[in-house]
Amino acid sequence: MKKRLILLTLLCALVLTACVKIPNQGPENKTNDLDSEDQVTVIGLVKDRYVENDKKYLDLDVNGQLLKIDCSAYDDFGLIESGSKIDLTYDKNTFELVGINEILANENQDLNENQEIEEEKLAEKKIYAEDKVAYENFNEAFSLNLDFVDKFGIDSVKVYTDAEKVGDEFLYDDGNTFILVAESSQGSYELFNKRIQLGDIKVNVYTEDDNKLVISLLEDQTAGISFKTFEKSQDDYFLEIDHYQGQGNINMIGSF
Repeated sequence: MKKRLILLTLLCALVLTACVKIPNQGPENKTNDLDSEDQVTVIGLVKDRYVENDKKYLDLDVNGQLLKIDCSAYDDFGLIESGSKIDLTYDKNTFELVGINEILANENQDLNENQEIEEEKLAEKKIYAEDKVAYENFNEAFSLNLDFVDKFGIDSVKVYTDAEKVGDEFLYDDGNTFILVAESSQGSYELFNKRIQLGDIKVNVYTEDDNKLVISLLEDQTAGISFKTFEKSQDDYFLEIDHYQGQGNINMIGSF
């Protein structure tokens, strides 16, 4: 009887031992969370993003100090744009990205928006008549008489250039000045006056719906191109409207 009691006691002890959960101390149970003391949160400007030795990096400008942040573990690395101002946390020991807290702004986007606002401000300009000008040292390259449409109050449209004229031919240099003028009894509307490098202007005069006089001008040169119109207002001014202005490094390949 006593042996049976001892045996039963040992059996119960084995059962209790089996029910106790022993924590796994193996490597797969290690946490990936960093000690908060090793984390640094900063706000900086993304100067560049790139791949180096199969790792993804950000160059982050923080108050003039450039940090190289390892973003290899960040899935949305491709969505980060240069010029972005971001709030992020990184490991100060390894410089590995812990997380991006917020994308605050994009410097390039702000510049583009400001540029668009400036372009909108400059898109339209009113040109009023001035006393008639005698363009000395300039030759008349083109003249269109508008007496037959006198309801617009414009007598003629002329183009002057400083290119030398020999007979009926113009000898253009690498750069020449072109002046577009609308003449009226009120005076001269000087619509365009610019020196163009290795280029020319193309002028069209037309009406829209028979109640609006429009003069269009296409300017092209080796390193630039633009298109604008000048609409005659009933209030005795021309409204200059910039429709297109070439941007960036333009290299004219051909003109027909």
